[in-house]
Amino acid sequence: MSARGSFRRVGISVAAAVAGTVAGIFAAGLLSAFHSVGSPDARRTEGEAIGAMIYGALFIPWYMLPVWLFVLLPLCLFLPSTAAVCRPSVAAACGAFTAVLVVAAVSSLPDSHMPLAFYALTAAIAAVSCYTGAALIQSSARSNLNDI
Repeated sequence: MSARGSFRRVGISVAAAVAGTVAGIFAAGLLSAFHSVGSPDARRTEGEAIGAMIYGALFIPWYMLPVWLFVLLPLCLFLPSTAAVCRPSVAAACGAFTAVLVVAAVSSLPDSHMPLAFYALTAAIAAVSCYTGAALIQSSARSNLNDI
């Protein structure tokens, strides 16, 4: 792979991490809003959803940084675009499944029981990140074939 191709793959991994971060922030707000459905005070529900999005905006980038560094970046750099995992649907399923397994492993530690919503949040973040990365890799591979 050329230096230009490597630089493009690093950009793809960053885009995938950013997409997962944005999806996680909105998913945190939606989970909070759905959790508060049926509340008699609509302003309280709106405030909780906005608060969850602010909390997500502060927390999720710190979660995504090691995911980008240790998962997305190496996968983008070292997997060929022809790999089966580089298909967007397969990548999204693998990412979501792996995220749920990691949360389950962390949740099994003493005094660290994760709520069910956290499983859904991490699965959504991982699925969006992996789907975005795989779709961009496929798109990049197609554009490289057209350049030949």
